[in-house]
Amino acid sequence: MTFAAKPKVTRIGAGANIEFAVSAPTDVEVAILNGTNVIRHLAAGVLGGANAPPIPLKPGLAQVLDWDGKDDLGKPVAGATTVRVRTGIGAKFGRLIG
Repeated sequence: MTFAAKPKVTRIGAGANIEFAVSAPTDVEVAILNGTNVIRHLAAGVLGGANAPPIPLKPGLAQVLDWDGKDDLGKPVAGATTVRVRTGIGAKFGRLIG
């Protein structure tokens, strides 16, 4: 899977607008990082599948998400942040434990 439109981040006040599009149905995760720590789990779900993805994702392969500049606890974020958009995430069964 590839991006049809690479992620684009536009700062808006304390937050940001995140735009991207994928080329085929896949699962995605969008997170805001401060260094290597995830401070906001913005969105995750399957795009282009039979069912509509969870909010704030919209049906279709192109997405536009707004971030309000706050962390998962609702506190304003100070300092430098990075937006991470991951695709093709999946779980694989490795072995039974116990």
